[in-house]
Amino acid sequence: YRLVVLGAGGVGKTSLVARHVLGEFTEVYRPTLEDSYRQVVQLPDGLFQNIEIVDTAGYHQFPAMQQLSIQSANAFFVVFDISNRQSFDHAKHLLHVIRCSKGERSTPSRATLIFLVGNKKDLAEQRQISEEETNDVISEFDDCRYIETSAKENVNIEHAFNEII
Repeated sequence: YRLVVLGAGGVGKTSLVARHVLGEFTEVYRPTLEDSYRQVVQLPDGLFQNIEIVDTAGYHQFPAMQQLSIQSANAFFVVFDISNRQSFDHAKHLLHVIRCSKGERSTPSRATLIFLVGNKKDLAEQRQISEEETNDVISEFDDCRYIETSAKENVNIEHAFNEII
């Protein structure tokens, strides 16, 4: 099972993954090229599942690399910063890229689960994206859900990962 984490640079993709995998958070921003983490998780039915979490670069200078990540994924976190409109616009673009890459005209394959992740919930007073806007976006896609997280304050991180896996 392959979960790919996409989004603009600086939205907190690596922080989300590090909070989940390593249980830590750092305020230092270091751009990521691509990192991969493997885990074995126990599913609610008691079976075990191998999971690969792929943390991608913010802005893909190598579109072929992004395309390969998308095509090989079973699930996605498309992350944006709730205090940054440009990152939300980029997330919307990525949702359409996923739709096209998965070969569906209107919606991704039913086997593809997508979470639109509004990160940096701790910056709610600087919010630039309304709930109505996120609802409008996710209504366009089957199997797309919305969740707000804060990697910094460890809000909804485990919930998001548990839901998508």
